[in-house]
Amino acid sequence: MSSTTNLEHYYKQLNEIGNVSRETFDLCSLYINTLLKWNKRINLVSKKHHTFDDIWERHFIDSAQIIKHIPTDAKIITDLGSGGGFPGIVIGILTNCEVHLIESDSRKCAFLNEVARHVKKGIHIHNERIEKITSWKTDVITARALSSLDKLLELSNIFEDENKLCLFLKGENVVEEINEANENWNFNYTKHKSLSSSTGCILEITNLKS
Repeated sequence: MSSTTNLEHYYKQLNEIGNVSRETFDLCSLYINTLLKWNKRINLVSKKHHTFDDIWERHFIDSAQIIKHIPTDAKIITDLGSGGGFPGIVIGILTNCEVHLIESDSRKCAFLNEVARHVKKGIHIHNERIEKITSWKTDVITARALSSLDKLLELSNIFEDENKLCLFLKGENVVEEINEANENWNFNYTKHKSLSSSTGCILEITNLKS
């Protein structure tokens, strides 16, 4: 558990991204503490990151910054390969959107369902491979540390709404990934500087066409 001093710092840090109530921040803390307990049994995040502070600094804020780029009129978010819930659970806690998390690992889905049960938000867990999912209308597609951009666009194309927006958390190789993806896809993109990494970005994709 993090110290009270650190929690205050994190609360202020989160409010620099968006307006967050104390009640919502308590849900953030509950999520991280639940993750730490489960991480002793199943691999949700690297064992190197084994404290509240580690998770907050490396995973939570990195995920939370994505909400700055979600349109205010977005209603349905789909998170691909959710793993331990970054960024899907974070988006579910911090927004009023309906959030769908797709994860093929049943043990991770058990964890995600446990968190969803406690936070009591509009979070839906789908224990299925993305390629086999029956798609639904979605306004925004997100992913973090899942696959190359080329593969992410292939998976995103399963959701055929032409107005969808993709927001992917990417690292230092993003330019190479964009060049590779351009060989197979037509799309517009904008790189937003990461708030948590000097080499990372949020890659915004629109007008995706094969």
